[in-house]
Amino acid sequence: MTAVVEAPAAPAGAPFPEQDRQWLYKVYGAAILSAVLAVFHASVLAMAIAAALVVLLGRRRAAAAGRGSAADSHRRWLRRTMLVPLLLYGGLLSLMVVEAVRIASSGGDHLLQAVAAHLILHSVVTLGSGLWLIVRLLIGGLRFVDGRPA
Repeated sequence: MTAVVEAPAAPAGAPFPEQDRQWLYKVYGAAILSAVLAVFHASVLAMAIAAALVVLLGRRRAAAAGRGSAADSHRRWLRRTMLVPLLLYGGLLSLMVVEAVRIASSGGDHLLQAVAAHLILHSVVTLGSGLWLIVRLLIGGLRFVDGRPA
């Protein structure tokens, strides 16, 4: 006869099952890494991590059974937090493409102004997205540690 060993149930009143808690700790850690990279202008790495987290959080939420739970609230919070910098960088990329087409069609005029404008905008977007991530992750992380929904 074989005994079936089940994982211990979460204590009564615990907002997160242990598996969700460990998984969310890892996701918050990766998101914090993305925020630090964004603040230090490593935007390609920061956005790669953000994109991976958005996909991962979307898949995890689709597979999760606990809709409306505290863990689901944090998955939604993290996904929305990571989407904002991706949208900002998408807008910056769009502006860069438009400017490149304008420069190419004008024979290279105003190249220096376009590069300077892009560097300034890139710095603003990078710093803004890094600060956005830090603030949102602090708020969500503190709520997560307290066991409250995001």
